[in-house]
Amino acid sequence: MRICKLSSDRYAQWDSFILNHQDATFFHTIKWMKILRDYGFGGPFYLLLEDSGDIIGVLPLYFVDIFPVGRGLTSLSDCNGPLLQNVKGHKDYFVRLLQRLEEEAEKHNVSFSKLRLQASSPSNSFMPNRYVKYTEYCTFVLDLSEGTERIFKDRIHKKTRTSIRKAVKLGVEVNKDLPSVETYWKLYKNTMVRSKGILNEKRIKLFRLIWKELTPKKEFVTLTAMFEGEPIGGIMAFLFRDKVHVWYNSSLSQFLYLNPNEFLYWKLAEEVVNKGYRYLDFGPTPLQASDGHHFFKARFGGSMIPFNDYAYFRSRLRCLLIERGLLQLAKKLNVRKKLPQAILQKMGRRMIF
Repeated sequence: MRICKLSSDRYAQWDSFILNHQDATFFHTIKWMKILRDYGFGGPFYLLLEDSGDIIGVLPLYFVDIFPVGRGLTSLSDCNGPLLQNVKGHKDYFVRLLQRLEEEAEKHNVSFSKLRLQASSPSNSFMPNRYVKYTEYCTFVLDLSEGTERIFKDRIHKKTRTSIRKAVKLGVEVNKDLPSVETYWKLYKNTMVRSKGILNEKRIKLFRLIWKELTPKKEFVTLTAMFEGEPIGGIMAFLFRDKVHVWYNSSLSQFLYLNPNEFLYWKLAEEVVNKGYRYLDFGPTPLQASDGHHFFKARFGGSMIPFNDYAYFRSRLRCLLIERGLLQLAKKLNVRKKLPQAILQKMGRRMIF
């Protein structure tokens, strides 16, 4: 058994392992790695665990520079944490992966490394005490096997059902054709400004890469909410095996009274059920029930699945001052919503509080 860095001649073998692992997502695939690499998200550093030439475990990582923590290795990009076969010696294999991760952190002089695991993963019990644990995010997964009629009646909250019916009654329609990147970019910018999110103008390149490299309706799906012939909201999701993973949803502020977001999530559920998909994953969501995103997604009736994030810092002092000190204070004071939009845009995706 050995751990090595993924090379291009083993891309097909990597994807074969992913396709046959029950916990894998689109975000573990080589295609997503190439898209993020070409976008400039960070330098991919993919590790594989092999035995007699066969892959028995994978760990996708990226070198990133994040303010104010510094340079690090992370697997926190859209739920693409480590995966291992259900083989004898699972603990030993996982511990070996962690040791290699820490060796690489030392070798490349990075200040931290981070991993994300589902709370139900057996690997949680193998995490050493030197890793700082956070449980701040979750996802909601809706089982589509009951069919849309039963889901709408028995799973979705009454007020969300009312919102969806209102949107239809007021004339909101769905367009299933692939829109232009510029259309979705306009919706995205409006939503980010409204929510005081991190608006990075270069992010449009990521949209263009997805449109260029992936096959619509086979690898990803888009739905656009239309009102009086104009786009007022959009949703995009990746398709992988029997799973649908929501990656993007936004809308124009002046049309929120039409409930385009509730309408789009429901239309997405209808669309993918008809195509035979089993699960709809709503994507990373703050775990706190009072958060608006959590409140919105919970009302669609999916099962909540918490994430455990683990951080390893080479310097304990740095961890105490920044991760446990400065960042926690910034989150508590809600600094992001208090900063001018111009500063948020300049800092872009490299700010994490």
